[in-house]
Amino acid sequence: MTPDGMKRLKLDEGYAKLLPTGSCEAYPDPKSGGDPWTIGYGCTGPGIAKGVIWTRAMADAAISARVGALEARLAHDLPWFAGLPPVRQDVLVNIAYNVGLYAVEHWPTTLSHFAAGNWTAAAHDLRNEGQWNRDVGQRAERLAVATETGRWA
Repeated sequence: MTPDGMKRLKLDEGYAKLLPTGSCEAYPDPKSGGDPWTIGYGCTGPGIAKGVIWTRAMADAAISARVGALEARLAHDLPWFAGLPPVRQDVLVNIAYNVGLYAVEHWPTTLSHFAAGNWTAAAHDLRNEGQWNRDVGQRAERLAVATETGRWA
């Protein structure tokens, strides 16, 4: 992921539940009031539960590791991914970070536009991707613009 792409992802995910020390504390899912607990930059999973505290360094390491794993899986699962321009790779990683790899890999029309380099159509899909678009609001527009232009605004 490009440095600007990582900055954008961190802004999109946010560094939530900041403590006076600069560390962060796990918080419950807003809908369930419990699982899945989240910490740092939108991290969930084993070991993340009520009372868990991370330093910013721990949160930075976790997002970097998760991004690396997503990039590797996208490159494995979508053979054309590695040939995309860097910012367009960032966009797909950002989406996969948000919704999960399985979900993004089941956007066949959008992915076909990315694979073909049809940036206008891919951006249109991101602006109109149903529930995801409604859930993330301006994030979808920012990712659509980056898809169209190949640059982070």
